[in-house]
Amino acid sequence: MDRLTVFLCHAETDGPLAGDLAAFLERGAGVEPLLAEGRLGPGETLLSRVPWGFQADVVLALLSPASVVSRWRREEWTPVFQSQPEGGNAKVSCVLLQECDFPPLLRRNRFFDLTANRLEGFRSIKRWLLRLQPLPPGLFFAPSPPPAFSGRERQLEALRTQLADSPGVATLYSPFPGCGKTALAAEFARRCKDDFRGVFWVDCGSRSAARVAGELAAQIGLRLEGEIAANQTELRRAIARQRCLLIFDDLCSDAATPLLLPSG
Repeated sequence: MDRLTVFLCHAETDGPLAGDLAAFLERGAGVEPLLAEGRLGPGETLLSRVPWGFQADVVLALLSPASVVSRWRREEWTPVFQSQPEGGNAKVSCVLLQECDFPPLLRRNRFFDLTANRLEGFRSIKRWLLRLQPLPPGLFFAPSPPPAFSGRERQLEALRTQLADSPGVATLYSPFPGCGKTALAAEFARRCKDDFRGVFWVDCGSRSAARVAGELAAQIGLRLEGEIAANQTELRRAIARQRCLLIFDDLCSDAATPLLLPSG
């Protein structure tokens, strides 16, 4: 699957924040950020630079006092932000970095505000970008959390930081059965499913490595016909091609360990 190209149009003084956003999206959404290409040159504004990104898949116009024009003329900004770009299919979105003057109509479609909570704004942009990539139906296999689930917000946020904001591995461990590890994982999967292109849940228990691999392959829709080592390699490659959440529940052995190794 080809990665989405994201053209980040920004003023030079907004470079550090734009760089943080680019890195976050590259880690969390697997996109290809075009950062240097979107930096405004001397005398440029968003109106003059945004069209340079119309050949990308997405243009993020970062609004700040340093990037906007002093006077917005409708006949000038409408072709840039509201009309279909000529010669390209880019989806143009505005991202507010700092309070500044801009047409209120820009808030009506694909608008993200980072002024109140930057991290949540980053996450909203990431989820939007993930939705732009075609998804096969039915890629959510996690069980429902119990109806009485409540609290544990700090643990859920820690999982979100470790797994949703960037690729990673988290282990929920306790020597005491029935302490709520499965419920916590199910609630995390429910809340954060839009941060991934698919959620896959494998009940491991005493299952062999071959059965664990077979169950995951069935959920992904991958037909495996080779030896176990070859099948595990093929699974790792399939997983690496998409931003997905893997949950191995009741993991009592190293049956799933080969699936977590680099794809090679």
